[in-house]
Amino acid sequence: MTFPTAKAAPVGEDRTVMGRIVGLLPPSVSLKLARKSIQDYSEQAGHDLAYKLQWSVPG
Repeated sequence: MTFPTAKAAPVGEDRTVMGRIVGLLPPSVSLKLARKSIQDYSEQAGHDLAYKLQWSVPG
């Protein structure tokens, strides 16, 4: 079985099967999966990734 190479692997390193599959996904899908993975890991570690920007005028 051969996979098409959507992206070049770093010199001297072979891509894993999962790396090849992710390379075939549209960027929006791989970004969504990455965000979900980071969120899950953060929750397991007890972190909160929520943030709020507040702008104020001095004076």
